[in-house]
Amino acid sequence: MRGARTEIFDQRADSLAGQLRGKAWADLIAYGASALGDHGLVWLLVAVARSRVPGPRRRRALWALGFTGVVTPVVNAALKRAVGRQRPESRLDPHPFPLRLPRSSSFPSGHTLAAWCAAYLLSDKGAARAGCYGTAAVISWSRVHTRQHHPSDVVAGAAVGLGVGALGGWLRDRLGVGL
Repeated sequence: MRGARTEIFDQRADSLAGQLRGKAWADLIAYGASALGDHGLVWLLVAVARSRVPGPRRRRALWALGFTGVVTPVVNAALKRAVGRQRPESRLDPHPFPLRLPRSSSFPSGHTLAAWCAAYLLSDKGAARAGCYGTAAVISWSRVHTRQHHPSDVVAGAAVGLGVGALGGWLRDRLGVGL
């Protein structure tokens, strides 16, 4: 069961997110980002783009794709099973755009977990890093905007995703994948 502070955080953050719901531009971005986050589609596209040229960058991109694709679903499923949190009740409200409605429990946000893990593993420096983390942030926000997750589900998904990404980076470096 959620604590009082988590409940207050979720209510306040959802209220802030609600200020953008119904605005055509915000809905378009949120629903588009949520769709691109489905099954890690955006990260597959980034990894494929980064894999065009042989060498360390290709190996790092393929490692990121493989690690994220194998490890994050396992971690996400285990946490969802352990916590069993209900999704927001208002998630069945009419949606302005098509949206895949997951049947799993809410905590943590799998889209967010995978996004932050992939962003960690795919980011290099400068614009690439900003682009990866910016994309992860938009995907995370989209899950609250579309009312698929409580805000605290998204915060937890980001924290776990970064932790799993750090583990993946550590393993990659120990195995010499990115050399």
